[in-house]
Parts: sequence; C-alpha cells; structure tokens
Amino acid sequence: MQPACHRPGGDRPDGGGPPRVTGVAQAGTTVGHLLHRTDFRRLLGTRLLAQFGDGVFQAGIAGYVLLYEVLSVVTFSVAV
Repeated sequence: MQPACHRPGGDRPDGGGPPRVTGVAQAGTTVGHLLHRTDFRRLLGTRLLAQFGDGVFQAGIAGYVLLYEVLSVVTFSVAV
C-alpha cells in the first residue's frame, strides 16, 4: 500500500529527484496564435507606443543638450 501523500505521476514524498508536473497541456504559442488574441495585440501596441515615445523623448533631450547654443561649452566638452 502506498502512503496517503503519494500522487500517481506527481511529486514523490521521498524526495527522489525533481518534482514532476502532470496533466498540463502545451499551449499554442506561435506568433499567429498570439496575434489573434485581442489582449496580446493591445499589450503589444501599448508597449510599442511607449517605446516610441521614450525614443522621441531621449532624442529630444540629446538634441537639446548637444545642439542648444547657450550650452556650447558643454557640447564641446561632450564631443572631446
């Protein structure tokens, strides 16, 4: 007779090896499958828009620091 805490195909109470996960099906994770999901498209669009906005902000800051006439001394020191 097996101990009450033993689950067939699952974790063994004696700790003999790593635990096994059973009864889990492989999810379809192809790009086409993900793009059919509304929540994934929304997440992807949000991330792309946020990254684009971050890039525009960084380009603006770099242009201000490097090209602003009053800060020409800083521009020269950054270039050298």
